[in-house]
Amino acid sequence: MASDESNPTVHSENRAEAYGFGMTALKYTKVPDGERQYCSHWVIARALSSISEDPPGSSHISTKAHPNGDTSRSPALESGNPSRERIIQAGQFLFALDKLDFKLIDSCINLPPKRARSMNQVNWTGLVAILVTFARIRNEDLQKCTALPLSLYAHQGLQKVDHGMDKTITNSTRTRPLDLVGSFKVLSRLLLGHMYSEDYIQDAILVSAWGWSIFFEFIDAIDPAEVSTDAMRVVYGVPTRRGLRRTRIIDGPTQIRMSFTTGEILRKDPGIVYYPGVGSATRGQILVGHQADAFQVTLTFNWKSMNKTDKHHKLGFREMQELCGRAERLAPCQHPSNDENDRVGVDTWIDSLSDGSRNGDKALMKKSIDVLANSSYEIKWPKDKKGRNNSIERVIVRHYTTIPEESPKLSIPHSPDSLLSTEVWYFYVSDNPDARWLQLDDLCNSTDEGAFSLVMRGRETCVACAVKIQMKRGTKPILVLL
Repeated sequence: MASDESNPTVHSENRAEAYGFGMTALKYTKVPDGERQYCSHWVIARALSSISEDPPGSSHISTKAHPNGDTSRSPALESGNPSRERIIQAGQFLFALDKLDFKLIDSCINLPPKRARSMNQVNWTGLVAILVTFARIRNEDLQKCTALPLSLYAHQGLQKVDHGMDKTITNSTRTRPLDLVGSFKVLSRLLLGHMYSEDYIQDAILVSAWGWSIFFEFIDAIDPAEVSTDAMRVVYGVPTRRGLRRTRIIDGPTQIRMSFTTGEILRKDPGIVYYPGVGSATRGQILVGHQADAFQVTLTFNWKSMNKTDKHHKLGFREMQELCGRAERLAPCQHPSNDENDRVGVDTWIDSLSDGSRNGDKALMKKSIDVLANSSYEIKWPKDKKGRNNSIERVIVRHYTTIPEESPKLSIPHSPDSLLSTEVWYFYVSDNPDARWLQLDDLCNSTDEGAFSLVMRGRETCVACAVKIQMKRGTKPILVLL
């Protein structure tokens, strides 16, 4: 048949319910009954192995003890991976197993699958990707989506390059786990089947088919720190607005950007540009447009530049979700939350750096930024005392000099030329969530991509902990959104 919009190709497609989908897929590829127990447990073991890697930012963040012996407040990064418990629950759901043989799972970890002829057609990495994807579904949703109809054709067509699990971890047999966007793609492919294409879901925050909807948890978030980077939603129902139903919610036009304003160049090669006044941002209208099969959504922001000129900025929902995925997130503080003397807030820390203009408590300043004896800080914005008195916005850079790791067999004094210099940049634009959204977008898109690592302070991380980030040897500069 002709394959165009007016006369599309007709496909037949086998589907199976989400509960037990993995076991059905094994039957579909003619794996004998006696081998399915092993296959299911190998997939669970490989999924557990994939999430046991260090957090993504561990290549540039150190959580070793500080020189002064303070270890309780050393910042760590959230992994963004599903927990072991969620992997196990998803494994039982995927393969319809009442109990698991944990001895069998332990024996399979980091080992390749058996090469039996009866298993030649098993899409091993595809099943691991599906299991990790199921582990990212909110638990209450997972229990309600047993009847979610998934495509067996799409499962067989899942290739390693489709979900990124072709990339192995350095010096390891383990594959890297899917990130949240990758899991969204996998589940969309299984739900849409022959209808799936990369372009179709690329800008989507929600995809719907067969009466079910998959969407990111971003929809319920206010601040970027509240956006989940490890879980998504699956519910029965389709998006409806004013009596109209659509199968997708996608990003609308976002041509109006903060970067159209002339900013302050704070660093060259690689460059950092800052837009003074971003702290004044307020959320405007949500603009909704209609396509034949999709709602187009754009969120508007209003702000005033340094010369008090009214400015505007637009972001799409999917774009905002992916911005949060590009920033590593500091884990909650480890010290007691009721220890007020141990928690230094943003305002106190900023005041202590303001030449004593408001608070000027040198003891608090020392408590906040006494990280390494060989570090120093510099206020990059505002550039003068008058500006610091008139604005709560701050851009501060700390310069580090790190010592290269020594050979375990040699102990040679380091020469000055062998020391490595790097930087941590801190951006504070207020606790206003709207301002934080714009600054996050700026850090992701106005700086030289790939030249910096990006970290975001979570709501459960105090500034005293956030400013204690320590650099690992030979790493690129870090940008921190406070």
